[in-house]
Amino acid sequence: MSIANAMAVAEADKLAKKIKREKWETMFARQLEDMGFVEGDRTPLMPGEYVREHKWHPRRKWRADFLISAYLPGKLRYMNSPDQSFLAEIEGGVWTRGRHTRGSGFIKDCEKYNTAAACGHKVFRFHSGMVEDESAIEWLKENVWR
Repeated sequence: MSIANAMAVAEADKLAKKIKREKWETMFARQLEDMGFVEGDRTPLMPGEYVREHKWHPRRKWRADFLISAYLPGKLRYMNSPDQSFLAEIEGGVWTRGRHTRGSGFIKDCEKYNTAAACGHKVFRFHSGMVEDESAIEWLKENVWR
């Protein structure tokens, strides 16, 4: 196999993984929208808004899959959160030794999530199965938006 072909195969594999990851993020976004949330494009968020791929650290390139308003759509009531928003991460590859479950990826995630907490962010992590069966949204309803 030539170097060009090997690079093309590697690029195709990378794109396939990205599409699969975005599948769960898109599904989660639709579940938020079914609750009345709308995708915003700036921070701070208004009640009922969320932002995808939110860059939350001033110097690092870290992004969260979602920044979500702690306020339910149409309700200005404070919703069991000291902040007005929280970060949500959708973790894939749990059973296939994906990035988040391998040693180096896990270590990097620890640094990222601990730094987010130290910066005052609440971070909620959900695996793809929780998005698929909607238990991630149900958990948020019971524990954040109650």
